Amino acid sequence: MAGQATTLGKSAMGGALHGDSSLKVASKTPERFRADAVTSIDWSNINYPPGIRLVHFNPDELPTPVARLARVLHGMFVVTSIVLLANIVHSVVLVIGGLPASRIGYTIPSAFILTPASGATFYQGYVALAISDEKKKKRYFLFQSIFLTVALFLFVSPLGSANGLLALSSMQSKIQRYHLSSGMHTFWVYAAGLESTLWFTAFLLGAYGMAGVRRFNPYHSEASRSPA
Repeated sequence: MAGQATTLGKSAMGGALHGDSSLKVASKTPERFRADAVTSIDWSNINYPPGIRLVHFNPDELPTPVARLARVLHGMFVVTSIVLLANIVHSVVLVIGGLPASRIGYTIPSAFILTPASGATFYQGYVALAISDEKKKKRYFLFQSIFLTVALFLFVSPLGSANGLLALSSMQSKIQRYHLSSGMHTFWVYAAGLESTLWFTAFLLGAYGMAGVRRFNPYHSEASRSPA
């Protein structure tokens, strides 16, 4: 999926690399977009993620209402990255506290798969908004639908390394089986509360972003489109 995000970024930059490095976007949207009538998108500026720099991302280059929606899509990716990192930390602590080491075998592959998958999904939506591309928009809807299902599942799931809401109900039997301390019990409750909250937040951001992209009225500009 990380490779997909890279390919997507290169596709979006196609028009910039074959012409001017700054793509001029002429807005043809309703009144609220006219203040941002001409926007430059410098696809050649590979700046995201910070330190890795695989693609171009700068919502400030978009008309203001579109930029807000792009930030919602980005917010979903950020929250997802945070909860996956938190799950790794929580799993390590719980394994040290007495739970089976297999939890680490679940959490690390999950993070390596879901983080770039979430990033590719967010970026697909961002590019679809930036260049008003219906094909990329449909692809974003497909990826986002899958991601929302995963987020909702992890919000409730107690399976593997997941600390969803249902982990709270199955926790007591595991505490007795593995003879966990009361302190570890408290930590596990905290981990389940934090992770389920973050997954639900990611789900809400993703659902809101998806609805926003669906309602979005593109500012159709041939100058803004890449040949991809």
